[in-house]
Amino acid sequence: MDEQQRERLGAATGILAVVALVAGFIFGPDKPPGFDDTAQQVSTYVHDNRDEIQFVTASTVLAGVFLLWFLGSLARALRLAEGQGPGRLAAVAFAGGIFTVTLANAGQAAQWAASYHTELDPSVIQGLWDIGIGAFLLTGIGIATFVGASSLVALRTGALPSPLAGFGAALGAYTIVVAAVGSFKETGAFSPSDGALGFFVFFGFLAWVLLTSIVLVRRVGSGGPAPAPPQ
Repeated sequence: MDEQQRERLGAATGILAVVALVAGFIFGPDKPPGFDDTAQQVSTYVHDNRDEIQFVTASTVLAGVFLLWFLGSLARALRLAEGQGPGRLAAVAFAGGIFTVTLANAGQAAQWAASYHTELDPSVIQGLWDIGIGAFLLTGIGIATFVGASSLVALRTGALPSPLAGFGAALGAYTIVVAAVGSFKETGAFSPSDGALGFFVFFGFLAWVLLTSIVLVRRVGSGGPAPAPPQ
């Protein structure tokens, strides 16, 4: 396998990460319990959806591996686009991606643990479930940083198409708002437990990763150079 093939494969891992996360969403459990549900209701939900929760955990593991590989390819492209400078934004984007994967896996680990110990007191199950929700909420910090910093580099240098960079910048700002407001909301659209607005963050992130991965693969395949930073 030559260098171009390795670069293409690395860029394509973003597509594989999206496939794994979409599979987890499709085959995962139905509508999750909210903060206004009782401990017994949460415990019953976890018990009844044990297999689905464990499937989501497996898909999250696979997605995490693929996303980290994709992160390496994207960080390289951003660093090259930034040129001879310090590459500060590329480093910020890389840190944001690491944070996203870490928090998402921590949240899924808490809910996975709850699914393996459904004989525990319902309040303990609810506590584990809520820890997972809290971790997922805080992934907004990583997503906003990862996507936002990448988009700022792209807007300055042309590392990504300008419509994609603009979408990423808007998604980053939207994610910050949803995460910050969601910190105070137990119910409603902003609630991190079952609010609708958080799903737009999730699917927006998937769309951005998918499109960015496709762009990087096509650029490697065409053999064209990375966009040069403006003079």
